[in-house]
Amino acid sequence: MAQVYAGAGGRLPENRAQMFHAFVDTLLEREEKRHPDEWIGFQRQKEALSTLAYAMKMERGRGTTVERAWAEDRLRRAMPGCDPRGMLYLTSSATLTDLDESSVRFYHQLLQEYFAAREMGRRAAAGGSLMRYWSPDRWWEPSGWEETAILMIGMEENATALLEKVAGVNPIVSARYLLE
Repeated sequence: MAQVYAGAGGRLPENRAQMFHAFVDTLLEREEKRHPDEWIGFQRQKEALSTLAYAMKMERGRGTTVERAWAEDRLRRAMPGCDPRGMLYLTSSATLTDLDESSVRFYHQLLQEYFAAREMGRRAAAGGSLMRYWSPDRWWEPSGWEETAILMIGMEENATALLEKVAGVNPIVSARYLLE
């Protein structure tokens, strides 16, 4: 965060989503210099982490740790041509994920939420329904997707349309976005 602050001339981004975006870019830029021969492009790594974080939330609930074999399988299926081991090595070097021989986890749950929000936003932009995250007959009950949705909205340059779309499914999340 100190590097993001210094790099932006002594100002922090306007919201958490923009902060995470700058934070992730700072870490990936550092690693690109350290691993030029093994480097996989920024967008490809972000796409991989977004796919993984979303699958972890969708299939595994709120946990931040999964089996390494499971993570590699999800990356292989979602991203044809992806080298899951190389990808996880680079994201671990960037201190976005932590891995050992048997498990993978995001260093912080909010990093997982940020990457899941990227995928959630991609799906929403492609016409995916937001109702899958909150049951229409119990929309007011927390589902674990609230922070993800707030980050997703914060990623938009002009969030009005997306904010209205979320408000139609869960007005509490929209109100939280506006307050936070």
